[in-house]
Amino acid sequence: MYFYCERIIDGPYGEPLNSFTNIFFLIASILILKDSFKQKELLLPLIVFFIGISSFAFHTFPTKLNSSLDVFFIVSFMVVYSYKIYKNKFGFNKIISSTITVFFIASSYYLGYYLSTFLIGSSSYYIAIVFHLFLLSYLFKRKQNYNKSSIYLYYATLVFSISLFFRFLDQIICPYLDTGTHFLWHIFNSIVLYLLIKFYLLTPNRSTPEKPTNANKE
Repeated sequence: MYFYCERIIDGPYGEPLNSFTNIFFLIASILILKDSFKQKELLLPLIVFFIGISSFAFHTFPTKLNSSLDVFFIVSFMVVYSYKIYKNKFGFNKIISSTITVFFIASSYYLGYYLSTFLIGSSSYYIAIVFHLFLLSYLFKRKQNYNKSSIYLYYATLVFSISLFFRFLDQIICPYLDTGTHFLWHIFNSIVLYLLIKFYLLTPNRSTPEKPTNANKE
């Protein structure tokens, strides 16, 4: 599976930078673990940890199984994070939160599927995430009491946009840079996931979209 610029030989050493930079996902998950443990929100950093493991496995041993595991944990983070944001931070009920999450995942797939052949290739599958992050940034910007924590969301949106650019650039720059730029996608995305979880942990929960919970009043 020669998907990335860096891989020019078979075997586990075909993508040394792409493999090694997955360590940043492990670092990000460990750095955020302390704050997550305090709030008993361990699922998100755990998924980030397995994103690093599965991505390392895929770039070291590029099999269909490892590719599927890589996609599985990425989508798992998208599902869990989206659901938690709308349920806990906006205060929507389970049905509405689940519906929004399903729509987000479906739009990511179908938008990517239709745009991948003529726009930016497989990177098209991540365009919906950019739109979603900008939407969340706009919605939280309107909530004055969330301004302090929202800075993490704004930075995450900016960094992910840059990260996606480097993912797209990988094959284009290949004739001029043997390593490609996919490894930068790993580094920047580890920062994005850290910022997103940090934002989630610092943003108070709401029992309804209008009324904050008692815990948030303290």
